[in-house]
Amino acid sequence: MKKVSRIILVLLLAVVPIAASAQELPMIFADQSEQPIIELRRFFVHLDWRSDDSIDTARRIRPLIYLGHGTCRGKVELNLAATEVANDANGNWVEIAALECAVSTNTTVSVGRLFLSGPRSTPPPFLLRTVEYPKSNTFAAYAYGVQLQRVFGEWNLIVDVTGDSGRQFNDDGNFDRLESSFRIGRKLGSVGTVSFTSQLSRDFTRVGLDWMSDPSQKLNVWAGVYYDDGTAEELLGMVQVSYPLGRFVRPHVMWDHRPDGSEEWTVGTEVFVTSHVRVLGDYEVEADRFLTRLQFHW
Repeated sequence: MKKVSRIILVLLLAVVPIAASAQELPMIFADQSEQPIIELRRFFVHLDWRSDDSIDTARRIRPLIYLGHGTCRGKVELNLAATEVANDANGNWVEIAALECAVSTNTTVSVGRLFLSGPRSTPPPFLLRTVEYPKSNTFAAYAYGVQLQRVFGEWNLIVDVTGDSGRQFNDDGNFDRLESSFRIGRKLGSVGTVSFTSQLSRDFTRVGLDWMSDPSQKLNVWAGVYYDDGTAEELLGMVQVSYPLGRFVRPHVMWDHRPDGSEEWTVGTEVFVTSHVRVLGDYEVEADRFLTRLQFHW
């Protein structure tokens, strides 16, 4: 009964953005000049089902909120499903909590709890073609620190210096060690973007080289090779390919060479129900399991 009540709560939370799907995300509060005070910039919900019962309900309920207006704004992203109801081991429901300042038209500096440069070597969850991320990419995602983002021509640079990225947001040991990471990428026209990423600390060295095809192309390719000296298999890699069949169906295939030395082939498809709703279905060949995701994205 307790599990059923949690699932009902998750579904009710999912209905909130569905009710507003006919229009753009709202500005929740504004001042007298109609400048935003609290702005809901993005909202997405994942509902997952697995044939091995490892996940069976909401995986993510994630709003992105901006506070204030002007050169510096507060930025907060929550994961409201990061609880036992989603079998999420880290329970990390505060993912981003930072002050983001536009220093110039092409330079941004952020301070606080950050989304780091390393995991930007993967598409965001609401654009991922498959249900599961490839495990070959081991870059840590969140930490407290300072970050610089700069765009110059066809180049894009992100640099951050932080505390321990392996901690929950409310852990006492968030500053037990110093870490640094950076990502630099260059757009090569219709070919796509090639990027190099590094994440370093006294405990590990992680580097990666990846290519993401241009979004304007029908054939979507994401490929990466990675090195992590903290894993059993130090040299890792993955390739993901998808191609649309008509307007609403896009099959995909992914190969993932994992940190433990194992390999996994995933085949599946995504189906676009509406502009805000899609269904993903995967079959992992080696694990012999089916993965399904219903996703709402605004």
